Amino acid sequence: MTEGVPSMIEMLSDRSLGSEPATVSSGRYGLLELAPLAEILTAFGQLARENEATAVAARTVLDRFDPGDLHASVADSLAIARGYLGDWVPVVSAARGDGGRLDTAARYTLRLWVPGPATPEQLGAPGEIAGWLKKQLVHSALSPERRSFVQELLFSMETRHGALMPG
Repeated sequence: MTEGVPSMIEMLSDRSLGSEPATVSSGRYGLLELAPLAEILTAFGQLARENEATAVAARTVLDRFDPGDLHASVADSLAIARGYLGDWVPVVSAARGDGGRLDTAARYTLRLWVPGPATPEQLGAPGEIAGWLKKQLVHSALSPERRSFVQELLFSMETRHGALMPG
């Protein structure tokens, strides 16, 4: 399955695929505006996870990818692609707490894909993740939806850790 990854890397360099979104219907999320590049990024992360060598190469590609001037769905999909490789911080940070696809991706990332080949050092165990999430709750600027979502993730990580985090 991973034999398609090299051609996907080539497609990721075509920035014209990231500027114009198409309306896509989702049974779970309703109508979504997704640039083709966003869909390629998500599939790229998922396929790259299948093989350790491919995952390492994919991590380099994703680290260098700049979604700056592209449609917002590309940045969201970059976070999701990184999540597939176990790099949970971008997708958890991007999740809004609105029940959208980033929230779902953040849950799945923490539940299924961590640890992975791109999981940050010192942030791979449930207790370490719970500690990071607990620090996020200190920010008073969090919207009520985002705060509730982070609390949900924190509870999940504390449960897996087997203890509540102090503080």
